[in-house]
Amino acid sequence: MNSDKMSYKEYIAFIQKIMKTLGLWLLIVIVLGGGIWWYASSQSTTPTQDTNQEQQADTSTTDQYTLAQIAEHNSADSCWMAIEGKVYDVTEAISGHPGGEEILKGCGIDATELFNNRPGEGTPHPSNARAGLELFVIGDLAS
Repeated sequence: MNSDKMSYKEYIAFIQKIMKTLGLWLLIVIVLGGGIWWYASSQSTTPTQDTNQEQQADTSTTDQYTLAQIAEHNSADSCWMAIEGKVYDVTEAISGHPGGEEILKGCGIDATELFNNRPGEGTPHPSNARAGLELFVIGDLAS
């Protein structure tokens, strides 16, 4: 046998050694990459739960709207309503409203009574609806 040539067993052993080395480096890269990702994500500027609660609790706004201004937004294309002294632009919520087009009854008016006594049911909206409403606040109802 020629000494310049590698036997099949030597070739396999050589390939296995390379694979072990590459596998070790790949493992190191994965661990380091994961550690860097974890560190970066822990240093992000995402608000904490406490900050989110503070933001949710602070629903005061500076914009004031009259009922006449709200009345101009009385359709599915632009639906504003007043509920308990706050003004909401719920246009984007219409398509996902669980009550379907019932929400349109509140467009352009002070819908406090409708919100607190749902048509056909006479019951108030659930607490998750009230919480979700805060996403659409645009101002306060002018006195």
